[in-house]
Amino acid sequence: MPGAPAREPLRRFNLFRSRDLDEAREQVGRVFCPHRLTIAREPRRFDAVQNHVDTGRVSLSYIDYGADVEIEPGELGSFYLIQIPLSGSAAIRSGRTAFTTHARCVSVLNPNRHTAMTWKAGCRKLQVQIRTAELSAFAASYLGRDIGHVLTFDPVMDLSRPQARDWVGAVGAYARFIDRVGTGPESGDLRAYYADEILRGLIEAQHHSHSHFMTDTPRGPMPRHVKAALDFIRAHAGEPLTASAIARASGVAGRTLQLGFQSFLGTTPMRVLRDERLDRCRLDLASGDTRTVREIARNWGFDHPGRFAQYYKARFGESPKTTGSGATGSA
Repeated sequence: MPGAPAREPLRRFNLFRSRDLDEAREQVGRVFCPHRLTIAREPRRFDAVQNHVDTGRVSLSYIDYGADVEIEPGELGSFYLIQIPLSGSAAIRSGRTAFTTHARCVSVLNPNRHTAMTWKAGCRKLQVQIRTAELSAFAASYLGRDIGHVLTFDPVMDLSRPQARDWVGAVGAYARFIDRVGTGPESGDLRAYYADEILRGLIEAQHHSHSHFMTDTPRGPMPRHVKAALDFIRAHAGEPLTASAIARASGVAGRTLQLGFQSFLGTTPMRVLRDERLDRCRLDLASGDTRTVREIARNWGFDHPGRFAQYYKARFGESPKTTGSGATGSA
């Protein structure tokens, strides 16, 4: 077996090194999922290595196949996989989007999109694996709401954006920390810190199906009755609510609630309800929902198609049909 490269990440957590294709396929499949792995050309150069460590909420891997290989896992299902190229390049198809990853482009593979890849010889990647349930629970807590559909990211992370570079830098720092300290009890607090930063940073740095829920910025500490009204609106957005019903749920008079919304959010409870319903429509459209635009709009209380289209374009800058045909993450 050849020795590990001097700067190989996670080298203390080596899982395997092998020139045998079947062994590599089996070992990688145990960590991720069953997949098709074939050598595209120059089989004599095949020399696979995987270093892997499960740190709890986030798993890290380093993989290099040596030769050109074709990889097709299909839908990942139970996890997200973010692949950070350290050298070389790979051609990737995620759903309907085809692109090439390299030193300035990271791939974000979603659990609900079919994936196929061709890694070129010399392609070395640091990979972040996050369980679907883990990220969904974190996102619901971080966004302060039930997120409904699986969070679906734009599969292309452009490292010309500072937020994306910072996130990749945090992943690299975490890998070096784990390589140095390990996963014993003494590293528990810092592992929890890094995991939070990686999950939070991914949600903040990369555009996803729920990004439009992150646009409103509170003006200060939220009054209890305003928070109660917001929670009620979010939980019952599909029902025929009135301003009086929202006020009763918040525990204050209608006028008090109106004043609270105006001073804290700069809007009214019914406008928040309308925006919430528009946000839910966008989420359904972007998720690849097979219903028509009209059916989705009606499901969220919009019975007038023309008015719905006007509201939608004013909020999102595009038509509902445009969202449905080129949705975030549906590519």
